[in-house]
Amino acid sequence: AGYHGCLGVAVDGVAGGGDEVWQKAVTQLRERFKFSVWKKGTGRFCGRDVEQDKDGSIRVGQHHYAKAVDYVAIDRGRRANPAQTCTPGEVMQLRSALGARSFLARESTPDLSGPVSLLQSRVAGVRVQDLVEANFLARLAKDYADLEIPIAAFGVDLRGRGLRRCARWGVAGRSGDTGREPEHPRR
Repeated sequence: AGYHGCLGVAVDGVAGGGDEVWQKAVTQLRERFKFSVWKKGTGRFCGRDVEQDKDGSIRVGQHHYAKAVDYVAIDRGRRANPAQTCTPGEVMQLRSALGARSFLARESTPDLSGPVSLLQSRVAGVRVQDLVEANFLARLAKDYADLEIPIAAFGVDLRGRGLRRCARWGVAGRSGDTGREPEHPRR
């Protein structure tokens, strides 16, 4: 028995990897269900661009999403008085903008987490300056849209610790790695 791979399933996406047993099971799955796109080593899963390098490491980013982040519209006259309270329409725009920035911060751009969280804490008493800050965060997201989170390839057996080698898509064929789980006596 043992583990042969992992499969992550979301509403409209699938990601995973494993050994020959896993490959056979996925082939049967693909014969039974229609998948419009099937890629190996690269793709988009749950809004993240994921790519595996030849050494087994993985890079995760949200280039497409970061580049598409919208700015909050601020009238030129409003910018002159940053301490002004925002209109209900501006508050609605800010809430939407913070949702987009929060998704980026949570999924692929952790450096935005602090500033986004601070802005979210001020939503009850939003000022024009907060809109300006939200636009600054949009500029940062766009300027650094190509940054990625690297996940190093690893061969550590984490069985029984809540984490498996799921991040290692199809590493079979690497020097000394068969893609199979090592045999371990039961604990």
